[in-house]
Amino acid sequence: MNNHVELFKLLGNEVRLGIAKALHEQGELTVTNLQEELSLPQATVSQHLTKMRHNKIVKARVDKQKRFYELVSNDAHQILDVLKEES
Repeated sequence: MNNHVELFKLLGNEVRLGIAKALHEQGELTVTNLQEELSLPQATVSQHLTKMRHNKIVKARVDKQKRFYELVSNDAHQILDVLKEES
């Protein structure tokens, strides 16, 4: 139960929800991709990705000089599927 509460807290933030939606719909993205998609500063996107990574919602993969992020939480994917159906 506690993990679900934490997940809802994390996704309750507008920026993190936007990041999760983008990763859910588009797959792996870089900070730059997310920055452009959400029209947010790089520092803001990075800060929220760090929090999401520490809570195992996303994971990062480094390829050369770029870091790619992927949504890995099955629960987050399910929540986003429901949200997409409702909109």
